[in-house]
Amino acid sequence: MSGDVLRAEGLYKSFGSLRVTDGVSLRLPAGCRHGLIGPNGAGKTTLFNLIGGEVKADAGCVFLAGRDLSGAPPDRRARAGLARSFQRNNLFAGLTVGENMALACALKRRIGHVFWRRAAGFTALRAEAEEHAARLGLADRFGEQVAGLGYGTQRQLEIGLALLQEPLVLLLDEPTAGMSPDETAAMVALLAGLPAELALVVIEHDMDVVFGLADRITVLDYGRVLIEGTAAEVRRSPEVRRRYLGAAGR
Repeated sequence: MSGDVLRAEGLYKSFGSLRVTDGVSLRLPAGCRHGLIGPNGAGKTTLFNLIGGEVKADAGCVFLAGRDLSGAPPDRRARAGLARSFQRNNLFAGLTVGENMALACALKRRIGHVFWRRAAGFTALRAEAEEHAARLGLADRFGEQVAGLGYGTQRQLEIGLALLQEPLVLLLDEPTAGMSPDETAAMVALLAGLPAELALVVIEHDMDVVFGLADRITVLDYGRVLIEGTAAEVRRSPEVRRRYLGAAGR
């Protein structure tokens, strides 16, 4: 077994006659910052769903920290150290920032049977939630309802909730989509400051974000890996420049 914290091998998925993921493999050592790019319909989100267990693969395997989780449901993969965000925010919009964080803290401590209103009042949970909010730069929004927050702040909170589970691997699906330039800059700063030991995979259409953040990049095209390499190698690839980045490159 290699030292990879995440190893996905030969993942296949078809929906009817459409092959969406065609033998894709992905390996991440601890602390790797990996970009996943490709045109719409390339199979990027499906690959995340296969790794996360939301969709069952037709073939292939997924290992996390050496454990075979190929047949495991999403909750078991999450407990093993896999966290992710989705293209749309997955938050409790009617609760405050602090209540969302307190609930995440309760789940982390396996206090799942406690109703959120009571759990949020526990001193230890509130203290942990406040500390985490401060680290995320959300201390001044702690008592605000999530529904009233800007989109960029909601995305920031969602990533913060994922980090509360202290994952080994974090999958982020379009973290800067729909953001203003200022919100994008704030998100990039947040991602750049993530724990050094955390492995990160980012699906992103903003090439400036990808090439500025990722150590390695995988380009998907029609469900297959077109190329994987360093940011410089991918940028120099004639095939990538022709089919994805454009003739002039980026």
